[in-house]
Amino acid sequence: MAAIVGKNTMVTFGLHNRRITGMGTWRLTGMSTDLIEVSEFCVDWKDWLCGLKDGGEVSFAGYLNRSCTSQFALMDINMNCQCVTSLRFHLSCVSTAAYFYPMSITPFTNSCIRITSWEVTSEKAGLVELSFTGKVCGLMDYHL
Repeated sequence: MAAIVGKNTMVTFGLHNRRITGMGTWRLTGMSTDLIEVSEFCVDWKDWLCGLKDGGEVSFAGYLNRSCTSQFALMDINMNCQCVTSLRFHLSCVSTAAYFYPMSITPFTNSCIRITSWEVTSEKAGLVELSFTGKVCGLMDYHL
């Protein structure tokens, strides 16, 4: 398998998969499962059952761009505690190629991302930086 170069990845938002300009890093922690210990007395080994699943977290960061409406839309989504279903974390600069996205689990339930925080950082010798953190509610799937 060929390695993937990070500079060729991107984050997109919205129905038309528009690139969020200025973003330079992204991270997806992935899913985890609670384990419930169900061992009995008089056994040598613990036994476990799978409990609830946790969709993980996403974070992405880069430079603040006042002309990028997606950056400010995500700030508003955070303020209004809305769920985002149209964030994509791409492994290529091609918007239709491989990416991670909140998946529709059933016809009645959609996974989503809740933007839990955003932060703007500035220093006199650099560019103004912007970062977002989100909680995955449900499943992040991988589109080939």
